[in-house]
Amino acid sequence: MNLAGLLDVPVIYVVENNGYSMGTSIQRGTTMGDQIVAKAGAYGITARQIDGMDVLNVYDGMKEVIDEARETSRPAFVDMRTYRFKGHSMSDPRKYRSREEEEVYESGDPIAQLRDHMMDSGKLDEDSFKAMAKEVRGEVKESIKWAEASPPPSVDEELYRDVYVETWGPYTGTTEPQIVRDAGSNKGEG
Repeated sequence: MNLAGLLDVPVIYVVENNGYSMGTSIQRGTTMGDQIVAKAGAYGITARQIDGMDVLNVYDGMKEVIDEARETSRPAFVDMRTYRFKGHSMSDPRKYRSREEEEVYESGDPIAQLRDHMMDSGKLDEDSFKAMAKEVRGEVKESIKWAEASPPPSVDEELYRDVYVETWGPYTGTTEPQIVRDAGSNKGEG
């Protein structure tokens, strides 16, 4: 984040904050766990907290952050507040939270909220939702089947894929810069 703040990189850091660090509350394992947006301030980066449990709120909130990053060519930090319905892994007994807590959050399931909103506004009916859910379950099953039938990737072919090793200019490992800085905004000049 420091480098992004120094160089005006229009990157958006999103923390998927589900309230837990593996098997403990974020308040117990992270300084200022209830205000992690304050950490961005140390780098001079705009920060905001977004309710990640509401799809429409996420869209509206992220649109503002993205538009600002594009307009200012500055980084941003988002504390996306959400909830982890299941444990950290299959072996997680979830003893660090109560069943009552889980039920409260599960009652606010973002998919159900969006479905209800769309139905209330006449943009979706029950039959369409059921058909869509069935189609998605089919896609998931097909994806799992495809993944299980696929051979493991070759280390030689995959090790450097999507890493900055493309050739641009005279040096291997460099990529064409995407950042357009205002020539008059050199930091550190006084």
